[in-house]
Amino acid sequence: MTILPCIFSLCFDDSAEATGIVYRVITAIRDNWDRVCDEARLTPVDKNLMWQRQFLNPYSIGRY
Repeated sequence: MTILPCIFSLCFDDSAEATGIVYRVITAIRDNWDRVCDEARLTPVDKNLMWQRQFLNPYSIGRY
């Protein structure tokens, strides 16, 4: 188990609910990443520097 579900489990009675929230947030970021970067007029370099560093860093999301 990664740290996110552990933290969220303190806020919710049901760990499945907490895990569901984590999955929805991750999915929303992945599904909208390109569009948001285009709207923000990020350069390809900036976009790549942020992806999986500032957003969805593999260390922070573990198995998700």
